[in-house]
Amino acid sequence: ILRDAWDTRLDALTQPVDEPSWNLDPRSGPQADFLSLALLQPASTVREREQLLERWRKMPAYIEQCRRNIERGVANGRVASRTSVTRVLGQLDQLLQTPLAHSPLTEPTRRALAASPDLGRWRTGVEQVVRSGIYPAVDRYRDTLRDRLLPVARSDEKPGIGFVDGGEQAYRAAIRRHTSLDSSAEEIHGFGVSEVARIRGEIS
Repeated sequence: ILRDAWDTRLDALTQPVDEPSWNLDPRSGPQADFLSLALLQPASTVREREQLLERWRKMPAYIEQCRRNIERGVANGRVASRTSVTRVLGQLDQLLQTPLAHSPLTEPTRRALAASPDLGRWRTGVEQVVRSGIYPAVDRYRDTLRDRLLPVARSDEKPGIGFVDGGEQAYRAAIRRHTSLDSSAEEIHGFGVSEVARIRGEIS
């Protein structure tokens, strides 16, 4: 069982679909994950505040990598659906339009914290990295999605991974990873349809 689990994980890593280069999700990605992180990150002690600032300083590089991933996807003809792109663009626009004083990324600095000699310097450091690092990185990411990705986004009539080059192979690997079955999507769907019919027959 363990060997099979590792085999399916390796299959996922070797799939040609290159999911990070095209998969945009309004529920995930830096425009969602980082805002949630800001609300969860503790900042009650000097050490916690140092850790927060360290994490915030790494965010611009991560966002830049996301931007480069999208550029790679566009170059290789693998792109997200139009609706996914427009929704994420809306989130990025909303973040960039939020004044620093009200940004979720600076929320920890607005908490009622016990007096400490480091507070002033820490608050300034967080605001500085958001203003000069994170917001500019988000701005570049937004521009890439708007100018490079949106014009070539996939039709909403072809939303699934099956419409991405290499997607059918990746989908089958995902089925094996989640169910341990070496079955096609059609076979899984057929099984589901037959089970629903069987259950309805038993109920009636």
